[in-house]
Amino acid sequence: MKTKRILAIVLAAVCVLSVLALTACEFKIEGDETWSYSAEDKEGSVQLFSNFFEETFKNTNQVVTITSEGKTMSVETIDGTKDCTTYTETGATAYAFVDGDKYIYAVSSNDIDKSYWESKDYYDMNYFVFKSRLGVLDEVPADAATFTCEVEGSGKFSEDESKQSSTETLKLSVVVSEDNKLVINATSKNGLVEKATIETTADGKTRVSVISFEYGSASVTIPDLSSWTLQTELN
Repeated sequence: MKTKRILAIVLAAVCVLSVLALTACEFKIEGDETWSYSAEDKEGSVQLFSNFFEETFKNTNQVVTITSEGKTMSVETIDGTKDCTTYTETGATAYAFVDGDKYIYAVSSNDIDKSYWESKDYYDMNYFVFKSRLGVLDEVPADAATFTCEVEGSGKFSEDESKQSSTETLKLSVVVSEDNKLVINATSKNGLVEKATIETTADGKTRVSVISFEYGSASVTIPDLSSWTLQTELN
């Protein structure tokens, strides 16, 4: 009798779990939602910042334009494992791409000096170049500044994914002193960052840079390197 009773209890529990599992599978989120997150230290700020840019850093079809004080500084086109960055002031064009088992970095200055390197390190430094503009957090020790970060968002959720949408804003501040600080304001739509404005204040002087993103239309054509000079020494 005791064995039968234990078996009955187990079977009943299994039935309850099955019902709960079925209920969970059928539960769907509908409607509008809002959310907000904040951090007041470096670790939390870095985490919120990383989460905000996560999908953008994963996306491999985008055109990224950087302006400073209203002037275009560079335009970077990322197409799969290929990257082409043009630098407006110098007239240089840099490429980073994979050729079989080789990682290539090539640069043309005013279409005259054309050189390339077979280097994984150079490739890594010139693939997703714009990240370097956003990597300043790593350079500031946690005890050398005050870190704060705020993320606010709203979204519309539906069973029909085509009807789902979300927007978020981020404000990150790294303050060493009133005359030395960094403020990044960014906006995203459906997880992809559309614009990031970077205000850098050093010795009381503030400079403003803007990074703008476009997705889905990027295309990079790799140059024919047969007439380019292979550099064997790394700088």
